[in-house]
Amino acid sequence: MEPGWLQSFPDQLREVTPEGIADVAQELYDPARFAGVVVGRLPDLTTAGWQPAGGA
Repeated sequence: MEPGWLQSFPDQLREVTPEGIADVAQELYDPARFAGVVVGRLPDLTTAGWQPAGGA
């Protein structure tokens, strides 16, 4: 790491945009090979449109 990276890191984080994150995710993650975990109360998740993969 370069000297001073810790001082410049907050500024670099502020430059990150949701669009930039989406671009990198689209480039790096193949949706066909991606598995994710969502944690929460089942009633809240189903209201939001999520369904359990293997039954609840």
